[in-house]
Amino acid sequence: MNFPQLKIGHIASKVPIMQGGMGVGISLSGLASAVANKGGIGIISGTGISVDEMRGHIRKAKSLVKESGFIGVNVLFAMNDFAEKMKAALEEKVDFIISGAGISRDMYGWERQAGIPVISIVSSAKLARIS
Repeated sequence: MNFPQLKIGHIASKVPIMQGGMGVGISLSGLASAVANKGGIGIISGTGISVDEMRGHIRKAKSLVKESGFIGVNVLFAMNDFAEKMKAALEEKVDFIISGAGISRDMYGWERQAGIPVISIVSSAKLARIS
């Protein structure tokens, strides 16, 4: 079956499926790497885990992904450790970051500096223009 290609910044997945970043222990390295290995885009949720745990899941997922699979991270602005998790995900060189539950203008500077796309989940046209 031929699927249209899903492109996000510098990545293009084999199948147009992006696994949701479901929080509190659902979307971690196991699920994200399984989705990526089947040609989709796996997402690790940063919700409900520490920065160090998130780093560990990113590293584990990347070690489990074969060839051209992609791993992203979902980091919610409303979290107390938002900036630390964003910077950790960028340092771990994830393929992209999804951010919602608010918006930080700083993250777009971090994104440009690291060369890693940040996808914003927004609730208004104004926030879409900012992002």
